[in-house]
Amino acid sequence: MKKHVEQIIVFLLLAGFLLFYLYIISKTFYIDPEGNIRTAFSGFGDIPLHLSQITKFAFDKLNNLNEPIFAGSKLQYPFLINLFSGLLLRLTNSWTFSVLLPPMLLSVGSLILMYLIYKRFLKKSLITFLAIIVFFFGSGMGAYRYIETAVVENQSARQVFDDLLVNNRSTIIELDKIYPDQNIVYGAPITLTIHQRPFFIGFFAFVLLMFLMIRILDGSKSKFTLILAGIVYALMPIAHMHTFIAATILLTLIFIIQVARRHEPTVGKIFFVVLIGVILALPQVIYLTSGKDVLHSSASFISYRLGWMTEPSIGSINFGSSLHSVFTKDFIKFCWVNFGIILPLFILCSLGAFLPQRFLKKYLSSDEIYYFKLFSFSGLILFLLVQMFRFQPWDFDDNKILIYYQFFAVPIIFFVLKKLFDTWNVVGTLIIILFFVVASYSGVVDQVFRVGVEPNTMPVIFEQSARNLSTYILKNIPENDLILTGTTHLNPVASLAGRPVLVGFPGWLWTRGIDYSQREQDLRIFYLDPLKSNWVIKKYDFKYILIDNQAVSEFKADRDIFDKYFLIIFSQGQYTLYKIK
Repeated sequence: MKKHVEQIIVFLLLAGFLLFYLYIISKTFYIDPEGNIRTAFSGFGDIPLHLSQITKFAFDKLNNLNEPIFAGSKLQYPFLINLFSGLLLRLTNSWTFSVLLPPMLLSVGSLILMYLIYKRFLKKSLITFLAIIVFFFGSGMGAYRYIETAVVENQSARQVFDDLLVNNRSTIIELDKIYPDQNIVYGAPITLTIHQRPFFIGFFAFVLLMFLMIRILDGSKSKFTLILAGIVYALMPIAHMHTFIAATILLTLIFIIQVARRHEPTVGKIFFVVLIGVILALPQVIYLTSGKDVLHSSASFISYRLGWMTEPSIGSINFGSSLHSVFTKDFIKFCWVNFGIILPLFILCSLGAFLPQRFLKKYLSSDEIYYFKLFSFSGLILFLLVQMFRFQPWDFDDNKILIYYQFFAVPIIFFVLKKLFDTWNVVGTLIIILFFVVASYSGVVDQVFRVGVEPNTMPVIFEQSARNLSTYILKNIPENDLILTGTTHLNPVASLAGRPVLVGFPGWLWTRGIDYSQREQDLRIFYLDPLKSNWVIKKYDFKYILIDNQAVSEFKADRDIFDKYFLIIFSQGQYTLYKIK
């Protein structure tokens, strides 16, 4: 009876968390009563990028895999979830439904599968729920300075809350700290991933693959399970490349452990899954990486360096000397500020996986030993992998792999704490509560302004005039006619009309390893003096020109000159669209 009541309580708690999660997701895309498209403050730079892919698949030919933010190049960014949203938009013409439904459905599926996976390892429902919450909210020490400020300045809880809400303060991402303070570039997964749409489908694929592998390890003889596991693994590159890396580590470890156990039937099944996955995934990997600078010491992708964020970049570690090394107190402080109590406790707990088998058998069953080692080794390898290799031009982006480190680290800690709970009832309970609070505090505080902000006050990414412009383009301008635009990330031509632009937002292009410098230079030359740079029109063969606030303020475009020498075909708000006569 007691167990039944616990399960009901846990079910209600999970349902409550899921509703909260879906509410946070709903704020990533909102159309207000005036027709303006809004997003949460932290999604201001991400959602327009994903809209450029969604509208591309909604309004362009489906067999066209060109890059919408760099005309003429191929799309080499995982696009599967945006393809689904694009198809929904094509079928329903409902923006909110099409943008939000896929991540919401994937989140529901991910949470259910994650619960089943953690429960298989941790056994107890309540401990499983706590582990899930710490995974999503687990973060570093970013919020603790607000406690210090509140104590020093004698602030009330209401004053602290208002400060977080009004100033949109994040406690898990801070990129502008000055030494001796350290930047925060890794934080609660619930915040890091909320605007990273490919992660939703990547994470769902990962937990689905792991669920299927557990069934196989438990002795399932279903061929469908084997084939489905192989297909899920195979789809990961176009879903989310970082997840594909994490899944490859997981499958490799499962295979090695099974070989060490000399469990030949399971080894054969795992090999079959991997074989299917590799055969189907390899063409995707080749497509996504071809033409990119990879696999050598100075490559923009997959290059060796010791220590995540040790190389100078946005948000990198602040070193107090010229020695940019992991063997400094600055690196240790950076890890503490970013990963908090989870990292040292995980390292301490996972050391048990290296103990002799005969010792572990005194305290753990064979099944517990297997998953204890699998989770420990997976978390350690994923964390160390990011400390040794940079997989993106901007090292910050590798925090997506570190999320999978945390996926394995958190249940390991709770597994050990559960053993303490079983042995020392009162002490174990107190330790679990203390860890739960300390590990998740920063992540929970980070939700204050995300929950408290009213949708109608969130930043506008596209006004109604931008939507009207995109409607005009879709109705009146042929698909193959190029429109010259500025490089703002709020570009209605790419994000709302789904049309390719000559050169999109440089921040997006840089992180993909695209050299955009020549195009951007030509763009600036033309906007500054279109009469003397007619050669730019011939070079890129664009038929239309868009003038907006960025073109005027940053590129020094003179609206009077463009009005005189080019034909105005649309003008509303900040946007004027010209046709070349």
